[in-house]
Amino acid sequence: MKFVHSTKNSTGIGLIEVLVTAVVISLGLLAVASLQVNLISGSRTNKTRSECQSIANTKIEQLRDTIEKTGTFGYNALASSTTNEGILGVTETFTPSWVVTSLSNPLLKQVSVTVCWSDGCPVTSPTANTENQCRVQSVIAFDNMGNAVLAAKGSDSGVGAPIGGSTLNAQSSNYITQTITLPTAATPGSVVTVDSKTYIVDASGTKGSGANICSSGYTPSLVAFENDLYTRRVNYDGVAGNEAIELYEKVMVGTVEYCIPRIRYNGGVIIPIRGIVHSGATTGTGQNQSLLDVNLFTFDVSESGTFCVFKPAANAKSAPYACYVGGNCKYGPPGVSTDVTECPNPEVSAAIVGPGGWRG
Repeated sequence: MKFVHSTKNSTGIGLIEVLVTAVVISLGLLAVASLQVNLISGSRTNKTRSECQSIANTKIEQLRDTIEKTGTFGYNALASSTTNEGILGVTETFTPSWVVTSLSNPLLKQVSVTVCWSDGCPVTSPTANTENQCRVQSVIAFDNMGNAVLAAKGSDSGVGAPIGGSTLNAQSSNYITQTITLPTAATPGSVVTVDSKTYIVDASGTKGSGANICSSGYTPSLVAFENDLYTRRVNYDGVAGNEAIELYEKVMVGTVEYCIPRIRYNGGVIIPIRGIVHSGATTGTGQNQSLLDVNLFTFDVSESGTFCVFKPAANAKSAPYACYVGGNCKYGPPGVSTDVTECPNPEVSAAIVGPGGWRG
């Protein structure tokens, strides 16, 4: 058999085709690489700006998170930054600064927080790159925590859980009991002296409450109130006038009357909430059936700045109670100055107390 080879049907790729293909592939790869670089750069820029915004918002919230009006770290003391602090982020090192401006009518704090990085710092320089800065502005108004909770939940939501601060009651009152752990255990109900101060030992025998003799241990003097309680008016807010009322509980040690400080009412008036507890529940069956002792009932006095008295006799079926909360005489009529349940005359206001006092 004879084979015949012909070159007419042979085909292949020439050098020109190879070069054209290489150029096309190279251009494509360069375009992909350029796109990838742009994506990475854009992602870094977005991340930087996101971090910058987060730092600025955090600083605003730190300035807003003020639960006291006065004091070194209170609302009134909010001021502009004086030193620059560096914050190491994922992509850059950021420098936040802020300006606080006090406004009047109404009383507000205008806050402007600027965060910069790289050549965007310092922010006040004429040559600063404004592209490397971000700024957040806000206006801060002070309100006590109780009103803030009610505003968040709604005025009729029944909010009543204590949250650990005296501002829950519009700062109308706060506890002033001076309790210590005794260096050595003592007999409950006895009087001990620690560091020249007098204490009444509680039921545990390990703790004591600061106390003094009711008739001579306090200046200004105490005045008998009701339910074995004493009161006195004092100046607590720095404004002229004895606007605050301190409530003391009498404790008998032998034949001596000692008074333990319990609550300070900052608004110039105590508001009593009185009532009677009746027991109609029964226990047992048949001839053993009897009424429950009202002494089994208790009061939830965990509300900040509230003091309750409930002392039923043994086997009592009914017994009165009284709970005392604080008001604000700035929003009430003047009354008799010697009566702590009425506003003093002339009227004395306490700036730290919210409108209406306890629970507004």
